[in-house]
Amino acid sequence: MAKNIKNSITQFLSHKSVSIAIVLIAIGSRVLQLIFFFNIRVDGMYQYLAMKYFTAGHGVSIAEVLPENLSHPVYEPLINWPPGYSILLSPFYVLFNHNYVAAGLTVDILAATVLIIFSRKILRLLEIPIHLVNVYTLFSGFFIYNFYFIASSDAIAISIFVIAVHQTMLLLKTNSKWIFRISLISFILILCGFIKYLFYPVVFVIPFFLIAKGLIDKLPHLKKAGYISFTLVAIALASLLLYQKSISGTAGYISQPERGFFPENLSHAYPFIPGSIINPESITKVLSSSKTAEANLFSLFQVVHILSIAAIIICIFLWIRKKEFENYH
Repeated sequence: MAKNIKNSITQFLSHKSVSIAIVLIAIGSRVLQLIFFFNIRVDGMYQYLAMKYFTAGHGVSIAEVLPENLSHPVYEPLINWPPGYSILLSPFYVLFNHNYVAAGLTVDILAATVLIIFSRKILRLLEIPIHLVNVYTLFSGFFIYNFYFIASSDAIAISIFVIAVHQTMLLLKTNSKWIFRISLISFILILCGFIKYLFYPVVFVIPFFLIAKGLIDKLPHLKKAGYISFTLVAIALASLLLYQKSISGTAGYISQPERGFFPENLSHAYPFIPGSIINPESITKVLSSSKTAEANLFSLFQVVHILSIAAIIICIFLWIRKKEFENYH
């Protein structure tokens, strides 16, 4: 009886029309979340102002006035954030007749839709059954991620980066069109770097992975693709920093001037591995009512996070040893 019910549910969730309906429900849920939580906050305010002046022909900048001439604005380049987000918003800002709310919501909704669709594509490349993919889509569509709860350019960069992951997986499956794919991957990674400074180290993960994969498995096209991608991304991001240096006197922006190694900050590190499955804040609010209990639960998540990282490193090490043994024989 239970087996028949399971088979019926599996067949129902595997139907094409059900898949389409679930995708639409997930997108609809995400749109409602984005509209409800939409708030440009301080960071977004500066980037939206830079978008406004960019469309007016003053570059990605902020208008300022000097005390001696209040009627004459001076446009200072905005280098606190990369220019990508402001530039990306600008055509939508013009399209919606200079309505910044409509422009911002449109970009957020398009990026959220991309994340839903390409997450499904990645799962399908991993040969996950369609009914499980649909369950994931339905669950993730109603899940409120931190980068949606606090509106920022993070959500845009994450959605774009997922496309690069998808293209990388296609590149691993076949060496056909590898030049086109690595060009597309490089462009997407550059775009991520142009949107968020925090993605500078992240965008090099894929090139390094391709180089390592090509060296270990003796696949020349992957190794070459990794070197090409790394070179293109490095040149593009370095060029952006040099350009910002030339127009403003500084290449980028660091909010805190302190330097050094502060291991005590690890106690406040966010456990992103278990946090990618369930939000630690949700658990602490449901199961605890005191600050001490919340701190203990968060510490537990951090321990799970550390153990997960250790397990991943061990698995990677064992996989490399296995590959070396296979190649030796």
